Amino acid sequence: MSMLRKVIKAKQEASKQFAKHRKVAKAITASVDTTDSCKCATRPGYFWVKEYGQHGGYFQAFNTGVQDRVGMPVLTGVEPQTPFRRVIFSIDWGEVPLIFDDDDIPPGAYDLPAHADSHEWGDADPGTDIVNVYQRAIVPLRAQYTEGMKIQTAPALYFDNDDLMMFMGQEVAVTLYVPVASGNHKRVLLYLNPDTNSIQVQDQVEVDDGAEAIYDDPPAGTLPVAWIYLQYGDTSLTDSDITDARAFLNVSLDTVDLEQLLTVEHHLEIDYNKHFDALIDGAAFGEIFVAGNAVETAIALSGKANRVQVIVFDTNGASNNATPDHTNDHIIITKAGTYMVNVCIHANSPAGGGAVTFGWSIYKNNGTTEIPNLHSHRGFSGGGAEAGSSNVCGMARFEAGDTIELWCWNEDDSQNVVNEDIGISIFQLGE
Repeated sequence: MSMLRKVIKAKQEASKQFAKHRKVAKAITASVDTTDSCKCATRPGYFWVKEYGQHGGYFQAFNTGVQDRVGMPVLTGVEPQTPFRRVIFSIDWGEVPLIFDDDDIPPGAYDLPAHADSHEWGDADPGTDIVNVYQRAIVPLRAQYTEGMKIQTAPALYFDNDDLMMFMGQEVAVTLYVPVASGNHKRVLLYLNPDTNSIQVQDQVEVDDGAEAIYDDPPAGTLPVAWIYLQYGDTSLTDSDITDARAFLNVSLDTVDLEQLLTVEHHLEIDYNKHFDALIDGAAFGEIFVAGNAVETAIALSGKANRVQVIVFDTNGASNNATPDHTNDHIIITKAGTYMVNVCIHANSPAGGGAVTFGWSIYKNNGTTEIPNLHSHRGFSGGGAEAGSSNVCGMARFEAGDTIELWCWNEDDSQNVVNEDIGISIFQLGE
């Protein structure tokens, strides 16, 4: 390593070590050149700040990490390297007042109104996630005060059933909804009506100031935008009169109300259907079963090669995009895909028989193809009508038109079996 490089490296290391021990002073941004900005008019990049404990002494500091907001607590210090200028390092989060608007906590955020236009934290790079920005920083369908009694709703894209709709934005005046009796107040709801693709107002009964102005539910099949707080005599609004009603959940427009917007099951149901390409009507499922059967399934010869179909089913169960057919003892696949297959079996061996093992397996298309992972066995001791249970469970792929059947056999001899309680159920897992 050359001597020059050693000198440069030593200087860099010394500077890093010095930077760790630099003095940091608490300060607050101030307006000097203009009333609503802390920028220095003659020095680009510099802010006016006032150090805590100073009486009227303002100084200029180079801004490296905060937004232009008057009255914001910041941390300042001198750079440990050339040009050794005073800089603003970051926001002094330990001094930032709470931003929540509560009865016991006044609206904070350093001289900002209760609802700022951006609703962003004070960092120079506020980010785009919900940790760093408020809900009202999300633009689609955002309601904002413009002038007088007018509210502007931002453009948005949304789905009405399967149609992608474009709402271009709209300004609405709420003058007609101001309470008419002295001392009264209320909240009206702005909502997007997909039938007209426009913003409409849902009125509410005005009440005395001593009573609560309620937050009304939106009409079914609409998208809520905002509740607007109105008092007797209002001739203008502020952003603090607006309460965001947007839910940001993927829900069906024909079932929207405030309770369902927060129902996890409803949200999951809609998202689940997205896993099935071109499957508009939901996942496929079907079932056939029999309960309390006493008819024996006749077995002529032993061994799996001499299997017989279980043909005692008498009831079709629930189904969707599949055709249960107990008359022919099978389920017909309507939608190709991967399915979970479950078979629950309660069987009896005939009286007087010896020890024997019965087998069951799922086949498709009239016994031509066995599904190898869908079979089970159950042994019965000899000496009389013994009852026992067995289960078949697994996944398999089926094509449209396939038939799903249950077949059984006797591993040891030609004794019959009584399939007393038995059911086949299928449920599609994916494409």
